[in-house]
Amino acid sequence: MFLPIENWWRASFNNWFFSKACWNQRINTKQLLREYCTHYYGEPAREIEEVFNIIFTEYQPEPYISPLEINSFGIENKRFVAEKILKKLEIITDKTTDTDVRKRIDRIKTYVEFSLLHSEAFASLEKKDLRKLVDYSSKHRDQEMVLMYPDYVEYRNKNNFGY
Repeated sequence: MFLPIENWWRASFNNWFFSKACWNQRINTKQLLREYCTHYYGEPAREIEEVFNIIFTEYQPEPYISPLEINSFGIENKRFVAEKILKKLEIITDKTTDTDVRKRIDRIKTYVEFSLLHSEAFASLEKKDLRKLVDYSSKHRDQEMVLMYPDYVEYRNKNNFGY
């Protein structure tokens, strides 16, 4: 999953896969994703696996393009795919009664929403869009293991962009 450089310390999902790959040169990533989803999400594992595949192939397709370089078509596509993912997550959440799994699904939702805001803000570099990152992070304090802290976002905006 692509993360802004400021989120390097929250990349445990990526690190889990990397640690597995370090010990197995012939790693089967599809099988590993299925294993991860089964163990972490339980009953809705297959549906969550679908969501992750959409993230990897449509929401964050290769090759990686920096939000600073993304064009308006790229942003529109990202919005379209984000909406698709969020609708799937809502359906999955509505069918899930396990509170821990619901929290885990909320983390994916938060990741998608925040990464979309991040892409939009860095594509425009407008103060109002950069401010949305601070506001979103402030309103979602319960998701601090997914988000950058609002004070840090504000600090970064001020130091890198002057506001």
